[in-house]
Amino acid sequence: MSAQILTVSSKGQISLPVSIRKLLSINTGDKLVAYTSGDVIILKTLKLPSTEEFET
Repeated sequence: MSAQILTVSSKGQISLPVSIRKLLSINTGDKLVAYTSGDVIILKTLKLPSTEEFET
């Protein structure tokens, strides 16, 4: 596991570094789910099923 320091903007936004986006194949428009546990925030990519997956 690696760690990187992110800064929260005045609008409450963070930017994911390119290295993390590439590692996890996160692209513009992708959805993430945020989970919290105590003072821990976990971000998970949300992959919606494709049309082909519904047909099988």
